[in-house]
Amino acid sequence: MKKTVLFLLTLALLSACSDKGVGYSVEGKIDAPGMNGKQVVFIEISDGNMLASDTIMIVDNAFTYDGKVNKICVRTGNILDSDIPAFEIVLGEGPVKVKVRKDKKVEIGGTPYNDALQKIYEKSTEYGDNMRANKAAMDKDIAEGKLTKEKEEEYASTFRKLIDENTTTQIAFARENIENPLGEYYFFRTYFFQSFENKQEMMLFATPAIKEKFNM
Repeated sequence: MKKTVLFLLTLALLSACSDKGVGYSVEGKIDAPGMNGKQVVFIEISDGNMLASDTIMIVDNAFTYDGKVNKICVRTGNILDSDIPAFEIVLGEGPVKVKVRKDKKVEIGGTPYNDALQKIYEKSTEYGDNMRANKAAMDKDIAEGKLTKEKEEEYASTFRKLIDENTTTQIAFARENIENPLGEYYFFRTYFFQSFENKQEMMLFATPAIKEKFNM
């Protein structure tokens, strides 16, 4: 369950989904090998407590998850006993599609909010891949004795640039969506992991409802 910890720290501050009201459906397709028979746990938070809201079995490389919620909300999915990363889905907006690719990356979509989440996650994944590539190149130079002072500074500069670009992208996404349910969720998902300066910047566009709800 370690993969869900960061997401759940944020979810603990948000209202849980209630199984009543608007219907939802999630169709999952699993292309990654060895997943049949494993369980997908969808997590929600109720009264500040972490709960496993539903557990779905993967059968024939697929799963189906449906129910009702009283408002649009976010749940976190986690495939137990696997190295598939945790994923988030927005429920209550319409049918949701989840695909676990052969390379074990997860794609979500099917509704405007889920499509928006997928785009921001793709950008974050790209930044992460570039950071790892930058580190791998530096490690290679170290192993081969080719790391000069100039190269070391270049690698450090590239790393800082990628971090700054990723942070700017996340804050911009929160700002662009601040007036909708996804924006409130993503605001806090992003806010708690920012520097003091970035938190101050985010507070400039936080809605009065957000400030009041979380006593800011």
